[in-house]
Amino acid sequence: FRGNEEKVFEQQPNLFCYHYHWIEEPDETWPEFIKKCGPGVDDPSQPPMYCSIAKYCGFTLNPFLVSRKFWIDELSPQFAEWKVHDPFQNLEYYMNWEPGAWNERPWIVAQGEGLFFHEDIEKWGA
Repeated sequence: FRGNEEKVFEQQPNLFCYHYHWIEEPDETWPEFIKKCGPGVDDPSQPPMYCSIAKYCGFTLNPFLVSRKFWIDELSPQFAEWKVHDPFQNLEYYMNWEPGAWNERPWIVAQGEGLFFHEDIEKWGA
């Protein structure tokens, strides 16, 4: 969506939150969809985090952190449904496309520079 950021709302809104990777201060352009959160809000020496509701920030199988309680209470109960739903689709597909699995939930997703980064050694080398 780089260069066509507004189209995300028509095509796949749950990809919106990733704009923060290439748009400086996305909270100033789309304050109704994303806002700064975390320590960087009050302390400019900290990198900003950006928060969106789940509708605008899809589920990912990339590394992420959740509380044990959230995992047990909210996510793991869906795994049984996912297994019987369609064995040819993976968990990420299910969570992002099955109504009620992720996108319609009232969860807040925070993203920013942190503990994890994506490195595809086969594509980009070490």
